[in-house]
Amino acid sequence: MNRSTRPLRSLVLALALAVGAACAAAPAAADAFGFEVGVHGGVVNVPDGENAKAFGGVQARLQLIWLFSAEARASIYKDHYEKEGVGGIDVKNTPFQLSVLFYPLKLPRVGVYVLGGAGYHNVELTTTGKIEGFDATERKWAAHAGVGVDLKLYRGIWLNGDLRYYFLNVDTAGELGQAVLSNYKGDFWSLTAGVNVKLF
Repeated sequence: MNRSTRPLRSLVLALALAVGAACAAAPAAADAFGFEVGVHGGVVNVPDGENAKAFGGVQARLQLIWLFSAEARASIYKDHYEKEGVGGIDVKNTPFQLSVLFYPLKLPRVGVYVLGGAGYHNVELTTTGKIEGFDATERKWAAHAGVGVDLKLYRGIWLNGDLRYYFLNVDTAGELGQAVLSNYKGDFWSLTAGVNVKLF
């Protein structure tokens, strides 16, 4: 073999291998792109308030490329913070979340993801007990992060479950409680399971 042709042959071989790998991955990548809608439900835990509150809502996912997805999720939950002898605060939160999901592991029937994003929270607060009669609504953006897993049940039906933490930091709670209830921040985590249906 002529030494001058060896680099050219190596380049051709490398290109052939790259094309072959791309062709082999193309069906999987094509299958990964799509749009899903679904519902979710589970529990939410607020360290400052009451534990194991019901949490649920609707969600939609846009699978962008093989390892990334974008998700929009709307939920609702209620919480309560009480300080003995003083009063409490009833909390109703309606978060609308926008998240980016990254899949370090993605196979045809299972995927493991990490997520991060921000949510727009509509937090309604009402005082109870000795400080009853004060109401306020706080609307704010708050960051969240989490981990989860997807499991394919049947054709376009997917089961998903994840654990998320939300950095809410409700500023109005302390003002409502005249600084007596200022320890309530409202940060929380949620554990949810959901079902998505792939539309395309």
